[in-house]
Amino acid sequence: MFEMVLNSFRKRLLSSILLALAGAGLLELIFQLQYRYYKGFQSFEWFMGAIILTVLFIEIIYHLKSRLDRAAAWDKQPVYRLFLQILSYWTVGILIFTGIRLVYVYLVSARLFILFSDELTIALFILVGIILMNIVDFGIILLRQWRDTLAEAEKYKKESAEFEFEMLQAQINPHFLFNSLNTLSSLVYEDADRSAEFIRKLSDVYRHVLDNRHKELIDIREELSFIESYIFLLELRFEKKLKVEIQIADDLLRRKIAPLTLQLLIENAVKHNIVSTKKPLEIKIFSDNKFIIVENPMQEKAITEDGNGMGLRNINSRYKSLCGEKIIISTANNVFTVKIPII
Repeated sequence: MFEMVLNSFRKRLLSSILLALAGAGLLELIFQLQYRYYKGFQSFEWFMGAIILTVLFIEIIYHLKSRLDRAAAWDKQPVYRLFLQILSYWTVGILIFTGIRLVYVYLVSARLFILFSDELTIALFILVGIILMNIVDFGIILLRQWRDTLAEAEKYKKESAEFEFEMLQAQINPHFLFNSLNTLSSLVYEDADRSAEFIRKLSDVYRHVLDNRHKELIDIREELSFIESYIFLLELRFEKKLKVEIQIADDLLRRKIAPLTLQLLIENAVKHNIVSTKKPLEIKIFSDNKFIIVENPMQEKAITEDGNGMGLRNINSRYKSLCGEKIIISTANNVFTVKIPII
């Protein structure tokens, strides 16, 4: 605690000394303009005196600013705070500089006298200096708030993308489970062995979802293992009406993608396209150096299931958050193609 206070004081002292040099220069300018017989700092002691008084002024301002922060915060009353700060700084400045002048005049002439015109000129000098100081201070505060706002917006954007993706992941539970149980109820009386395998694959799918629901990234190898179980369940449900072909280069298997991305794209293809004996749906999943590519022929249903592209938008937001890249969507040659960045 003491070390933190000491470090803070050192930094403040250093900045105060630098500002004091500027303040001493301003003090010198005022005296040169006001007193034609004034010949500048006559000795090192005079110069150090000006420095010390300026440091004193800055320290008073520092503590005054702390009180103003409690009385009128910038973010709640910016105009009132600016006016109050200028007025209070100006008052302190006039008191200190007037005191310095009185001491100087007394030492030079052994008597005290004050001209209103002198006081007005000095007060205006001080006011201009205080206004400039507050403009700089206000500008720094605005820059900090702008930076904090950008950071907060980025944080909110990331959290929002994560939340939307979690909600999207949760959609696998009701729809997929309902269809899977329907398939199982038909299969259980026909083929006990396939029913048992179906149950194992269904268990693998949900275990994968539960194990990886909080992960941002997953190995492509692990995701493909999950997808194979998911595809098994779909192909058993649709029989020969659905075919999914996967060709991913071996050297990419240790690279990363977002969990459930491929499952969501396969589900999206099944949801929005005709899957029938006359029009079987073929989904291809393959890779190049930068992307995993999922494509299917566009054989859209006359009436689609609920969905307005939210799934693709959420995946896109997810990848922008993870790696700063967007997914690429194409409908060229009547083929719906989605390219997923490999991370």
